[in-house]
Amino acid sequence: MPDAGDEAWREAAANARAGRWASWPGLPSGLTVAQVLADLAGAVVPAPVPSMLGRRPRDRFDEAPLRVWADGPRVVLVEWIDPPSATPVPELLAALGPADREGAGRHLRSGATTTERVYAARGLAVTVAESYDQPPSFAPAVATVQLFAPGTLRDFVLELGGNDTLRPRVIDPRRR
Repeated sequence: MPDAGDEAWREAAANARAGRWASWPGLPSGLTVAQVLADLAGAVVPAPVPSMLGRRPRDRFDEAPLRVWADGPRVVLVEWIDPPSATPVPELLAALGPADREGAGRHLRSGATTTERVYAARGLAVTVAESYDQPPSFAPAVATVQLFAPGTLRDFVLELGGNDTLRPRVIDPRRR
């Protein structure tokens, strides 16, 4: 008999691979990094990168297009850059309903403004990139999704780094 947790993950992974974010049920508990990377990216586990998530040290596993944070063997957050989206952004946002929080996106995209919308009870944060050109040079697109266990906005902020900001990076073409 299949384990209910395995079945929940298979359904969640199928929704994610298909870009059905309005149907995202939240990240099931007890997932391993190997399961997430294999099922979402067809990848094996790379070496961990010591990282901080919120105020806690976590191991991060980077395998494009995913970044996976884990607390020991347990996955706590998956960030998917340029994920698939089965639905145009306006329809997706309408289907998701009001966000628990909406603000400037932490994932930046050249030529675009980004807005992050957090749906904590769904275990989903969606960052949308929109052209700042007038008229727009491209349709709004899902730039990233963050997948986590359903919780509260407080959990997202305190446990998953929901208020973390990117540090400015100096890009020097002379590599100094």
